[in-house]
Amino acid sequence: MSDNESLHKALQIRQLNSASTTGIEIAKTNGAKYRLGPELEICGYGCADHFYESDTLLHSFQVLKKLLESPITKDIICDVGMPIMHHNVRYNCRVLFLN
Repeated sequence: MSDNESLHKALQIRQLNSASTTGIEIAKTNGAKYRLGPELEICGYGCADHFYESDTLLHSFQVLKKLLESPITKDIICDVGMPIMHHNVRYNCRVLFLN
């Protein structure tokens, strides 16, 4: 993958992060205690072959870290979708967190 393609993918993931935080803000504003995001929300469902690239995992965990550190996610159960690798196998997973 070229540097340009990698940069483009990283920017797409950042935009999705922004969409996630906006969705969490809307849920909290409406009094929700649990917020369910879509499948592969963090990396984007349309990531296709990028799902199998290691930097997709890296960028997904970077976004998750920002969500965990954000005051926006305080006092609401967040359920987001992202790729996870376990024993060298990639899985389409749900990640739930609170505070």
